Amino acid sequence: MKIDLLNKVSLVTGAGGSIGGAVVKKLAENGARVFINDINAEAGEANAADINKKGGFAKFIQGDVTSETEMESFVKAAMNEFGRIDILVNNAGVNVGGEHRKVMPKYDKKAWDLVLDVCLDSVYYCTKHAAKIMKEQGCGKIVNVGSVAGWNIPLRLQSPYCIAKSAIINITKSLAMEYARHNINVNVVVPGSILNEQVKSAVYKDDASTKSMMAHIPFGRIGDPNDIANAVLYFVSDEAGYVTGAALNVDGGWTAGYTLDIEQ
Repeated sequence: MKIDLLNKVSLVTGAGGSIGGAVVKKLAENGARVFINDINAEAGEANAADINKKGGFAKFIQGDVTSETEMESFVKAAMNEFGRIDILVNNAGVNVGGEHRKVMPKYDKKAWDLVLDVCLDSVYYCTKHAAKIMKEQGCGKIVNVGSVAGWNIPLRLQSPYCIAKSAIINITKSLAMEYARHNINVNVVVPGSILNEQVKSAVYKDDASTKSMMAHIPFGRIGDPNDIANAVLYFVSDEAGYVTGAALNVDGGWTAGYTLDIEQ
């Protein structure tokens, strides 16, 4: 997919990870100037360097998405350099694993707060400051990244993650209504299982785990980060100019229904 994003100023949170990294590279490939946020300096710097090496523009700004002050500074950095904000991708997210996953009454408060702060509060902080600029400009694109866990696929022992991702889908619709009059599109991409190191260790650790996961996915495979990046690219394109408040599931058919090796 190739679209014209020449010199569009783009902000992406959580851009040191697999999905965020694919998103910033895809935006840059299509001409956007990309400002990269992540708490992981090594990963964020590496993605910025890769884009710049290929002739694009990328700047890494380390920051904690749970801090409104730091997210305001992230937005201001792009604004100070180019005087506008065209695209915001709220991608940052986190989930706890292993022994931290419990039934809700036994959930550790620190783990609970971490997931909600990173996944949900970050959307509030970044949108608050970026949308103000977009409103003054009279245009802008905001794309949130949700999860099938917030759609109709609640996951056991992961209640804060499900809550946060469900809220993101509904916040998207609310913001779409509030900002449509200012020519700002707000949409959400809803990933299923997308390949990263955490998914690799959880899904491919043994044959039983692999079979169990694939049974949920009609396509029978884990998604690639570029599958999500392409969906983001569509939402920020002019071709999606009349699309707002939409949720696009990119999940290999997971949310369409449960499947178990059906022969046809």
